[in-house]
Amino acid sequence: MKHAEAPSRIDPETELRAGKVGTLSGVLVVAWAFAFSVFFRDRMSAPTFWTILLSIGVLVVAVPALGVGRWARRRYWRGRGA
Repeated sequence: MKHAEAPSRIDPETELRAGKVGTLSGVLVVAWAFAFSVFFRDRMSAPTFWTILLSIGVLVVAVPALGVGRWARRRYWRGRGA
């Protein structure tokens, strides 16, 4: 006996938007890492370099993802009539 697949709770438009944001964030992180390593690698110590590189990389990914999450939450509650 096969079990029916549970319907996705994620709106298709939200999935599409999240995919675009994820792709854009990934491209920005790679571009930032390349530019940062080319221009600033020799001007600061290694721990400082990696700390700045990773913290900016996290922000570039986390901030757009937070925006998509908020948008999806508003859309979800609006659809439920709350």
